Amino acid sequence: MSPAVWFLLVISGALQPAQTQKLEPFVLKNRNGIEAHILPYGAIVQKLIVPSRSGSPTDIVLGFDNLTPYKDGTSPYFGALVGRVANRIAEAKFELDGEVYHVSANENITSLHGGKVGFSKRVWKGHGFSEGEDSGVMLRYESPDGEEGYPGSLTATVIYLLTASNELRISMEASTLAATPVNLAQHTYFNLNGQQMASTVLNHDVSINAAYVTPVTNQLIPTGAFMPVVATPYDLNNSTRLSHHVQQAGGLPEGYDINYVLFGLTGEEAKENMLYGKVWDEPQHAVTVSSPTTGITLEVDTTSPGLQFYSGGLLSADTPVTGKAGVDYPQFGGFAVETQNFPNAINTPSFPDSVLRPGHTYQNLCIWRFGTLPRQNRTQRLFVGLAVVLILVAAVAFYTQLYNVNSRYRLQTPRYGKT
Repeated sequence: MSPAVWFLLVISGALQPAQTQKLEPFVLKNRNGIEAHILPYGAIVQKLIVPSRSGSPTDIVLGFDNLTPYKDGTSPYFGALVGRVANRIAEAKFELDGEVYHVSANENITSLHGGKVGFSKRVWKGHGFSEGEDSGVMLRYESPDGEEGYPGSLTATVIYLLTASNELRISMEASTLAATPVNLAQHTYFNLNGQQMASTVLNHDVSINAAYVTPVTNQLIPTGAFMPVVATPYDLNNSTRLSHHVQQAGGLPEGYDINYVLFGLTGEEAKENMLYGKVWDEPQHAVTVSSPTTGITLEVDTTSPGLQFYSGGLLSADTPVTGKAGVDYPQFGGFAVETQNFPNAINTPSFPDSVLRPGHTYQNLCIWRFGTLPRQNRTQRLFVGLAVVLILVAAVAFYTQLYNVNSRYRLQTPRYGKT
């Protein structure tokens, strides 16, 4: 939804203002038991409740019960909308149209997720709305020229729309009055076992539709190269149990924290097809994740060329993080699938262009689709049980016959020696 369409909806009354000043969540619900709590602060997904395979309501995102941890730096961007530039900018500087800009550094000398006070720490103005059986909220933030060192006044909007078909559609847009880099991303940490379980996500099965990753330095800055995933731990094109590859993925701490080049595109193809944040007009399938514990599945579609897959290796690695309902989140207690442009794209000529110019609109549409793994019905379980019994009976019969043959052979074999 463009800002112009949003304005028309507001004046027509289709979008009713709600909770604009208060920092209470907007609560979106559908008829299938899915519920999303969206905070105006940081446009944060605070809760996301979906039914498990048994029908039990399960909160599958990490977060906090109150705003304080989101504000004081305790939160590692749980559920936040990050920007103006998501991910990293090397040495917190870039050159644009012949001028060098220095932005705020918040990870040693690196700028991460928009700097010290990025979009994740800003209050967004919001309006709730409904479209038939779907419910949503539109949030808007005006970023002034020079904020965190970035040029140009920028208007950012995000729409969260929960549909009757069990999708949470996240539409991110931005417009600017001067040329500026833009890369918005949704930074939710998921645990499909349920956040209340305080378990790791290493039992999750993951598949990512990608042929390349962008390898990084020790400071997690991409080198500008593209590495094929074939025959590496990063090849997740076929569903893979996370625990099988976390150690091989390496890193300090070990695990995944890398950008994937989506949809089988090469780096050159991603660069050529990029147009103000997107490489596709319609979202394409990028990721599938499932939990064997709850049976909950998450599918991610996006228009973006990249996806940062993070397996939560830094979570509670040094300082324990206590979340909702007093749950202590362990290392690897959540994973993130951030649809995005490539990290440090503004400083990397081989990467897709991240510069937004006046008169154009940045767009990043991401869809989270929820479901459950199929459950075996009674007939299927009966057939499986019968098959197991038949296999055991056949095995016993085979070994019995083999024993009898050996016994007859010993009886029929002449003995040599004295008689």
